[in-house]
Amino acid sequence: MLDSIKKKYHFKRYSMIKEMIGNKNGSLLDIGCGAPSDCMEDGAFLSFIGYGTGIDIICREIDFPFKIGSAEKIPFPDKSFDIITLLEVIEHVKEPNIVFKEIYRVLKDGGILIMSTPNNHLVFKCFWWIWEHFFDNMWKDEHISSYTQKKWIEIINSTGLFEVQAVKSYLKLNSMFKLKKKV
Repeated sequence: MLDSIKKKYHFKRYSMIKEMIGNKNGSLLDIGCGAPSDCMEDGAFLSFIGYGTGIDIICREIDFPFKIGSAEKIPFPDKSFDIITLLEVIEHVKEPNIVFKEIYRVLKDGGILIMSTPNNHLVFKCFWWIWEHFFDNMWKDEHISSYTQKKWIEIINSTGLFEVQAVKSYLKLNSMFKLKKKV
């Protein structure tokens, strides 16, 4: 039952992200392509969308091109991708601005970054504490840079690298951002 809830949650989020990507075609990089939950496979988002390349900090056995790498040091040349997804990853890094600069480097001019992350307001904090202590501790104590949706927008805007094109909320627990690379 719990696995079914987790899968439904992630696949609904994937549908919303696919909608945010829209009909933009081109090369896609999924940063942090490991399994989002212990009941799902590595590369779950790439399998859902049907194309792309994945990177993660450890080797992942996926049905798509893959390289070991991190959000802070992406193993591709400048301007390699039209679309980059960063799904439930940014909250696991110490310095988000380094990640934004690195994504900017490998994103083609006018390219799109789709980012999702917890909306770390009081309701989420209560939910997350209950989740970690009673249901699933897979990501326990691993959220390093957790902010509210409003704070993420401030951080993104302060970089000067991206234009915020859309912001969506999923169950008021997660924020999803569609960002366009400024040229």
